[in-house]
Amino acid sequence: MLHLAGANLSDSVRAIINKQVSEYRSSLLIHHYKKEYINKKLVVNVSDEEIEAYYNVNKENFLLPTSIIKAHFIILPQNGENDKTVKEIKKLLKSKNSDDIAKLEEMSVMVAKRYDNFDTAWVEINHILNLIPGDVNELERTINRPQIIEKSDNENIYILRIDKFKEKQTIAPLDYVFDEIRLIIENQHKLNFEYEFEKQINQDSRENGNVTIY
Repeated sequence: MLHLAGANLSDSVRAIINKQVSEYRSSLLIHHYKKEYINKKLVVNVSDEEIEAYYNVNKENFLLPTSIIKAHFIILPQNGENDKTVKEIKKLLKSKNSDDIAKLEEMSVMVAKRYDNFDTAWVEINHILNLIPGDVNELERTINRPQIIEKSDNENIYILRIDKFKEKQTIAPLDYVFDEIRLIIENQHKLNFEYEFEKQINQDSRENGNVTIY
């Protein structure tokens, strides 16, 4: 196909292709030069205060697409061998004392099929509800506050202790969008730097007579 195209295309089409190739080459050269220059010259240090200020001004733009929680989640075996331990774990799950939580984690290692501590980081509620038997959507509709949910089937006991809850389509908490805002601000700094860089190059080129304006 390449041989046939080279042999049969008209001069006018060849001219168009050569022009497009030249423009594309120029664009690639400019793109990679700007990329290397920015990587070498631009240093962006975004402070926590800058992130918080951006959040306070733009928080309406950070609506949650799904509900999020801070929680503890555990799956326990459904058998009589560890009934005493299971009862103790259930008791500890109701406590927010740091020593009790540490003890809970120790006991969970011995008997739990799964234990997750999402107490310090927000997690989408569906990620947890998908692990619990029953209709996920129906279960999600019943959750609107911190609470303890316990479900079971023939094999397991599923316990979810929700410590904090944020409903979908409400404003996301700052710590949930913190890294996202940092990237936004870094990108803004980059775009501003690139704009000023191009502006300075154009100005220098005019002053040095390297640019002719018709």
